[in-house]
Amino acid sequence: MCSSLCPLDCLWIVLVTTTTATTPSLQWNSTGVTVATAGGNSSVLSPYGVFVDDQYNIYIAEKNTNRVSKWPPNPTGASSSAIFQTAGSQLNQPPSLYVDSRTGTIYVADESNRRVRLFLNGSTTGSNVASTTVGSAPNVNGIFLDPNGTIFVTDTSNNRIYNWLTNATVAGGNGVGAN
Repeated sequence: MCSSLCPLDCLWIVLVTTTTATTPSLQWNSTGVTVATAGGNSSVLSPYGVFVDDQYNIYIAEKNTNRVSKWPPNPTGASSSAIFQTAGSQLNQPPSLYVDSRTGTIYVADESNRRVRLFLNGSTTGSNVASTTVGSAPNVNGIFLDPNGTIFVTDTSNNRIYNWLTNATVAGGNGVGAN
């Protein structure tokens, strides 16, 4: 069962509402709906990253279970089942992912392996897009692709945003900032 304090065993989709005062204010809608949770054959365990594609499929990076799952639009918690899960031993602590909505290709930040894995649409076996084990190898936490397919990753170990295709730091990299 999900607790009300930022649980690691549930994924919450929360609706945001505004008031009609002269200055709109945002507030949490306490009647959010659980769309994927622990329990059942394809439980969500330790969700860290989520991505919703153009078709409203929900992709979840499950860091402590070393997998990514894909859920259909409008799932209903444990009674739904994942329609995709990565094969075993493919990932090690994936905290985030990005899905190319045009092709269905899934890019996964594979944190403990310091690499980015690519899963073609429908494939449960991935391949390395970018990896390194030398020098100040990026600690791949967050991932984003721009419209040209350039991969940007957040690298918390080196305090920077890293452009993998050009092998360049694009922001930070000079140690911890003052603020």
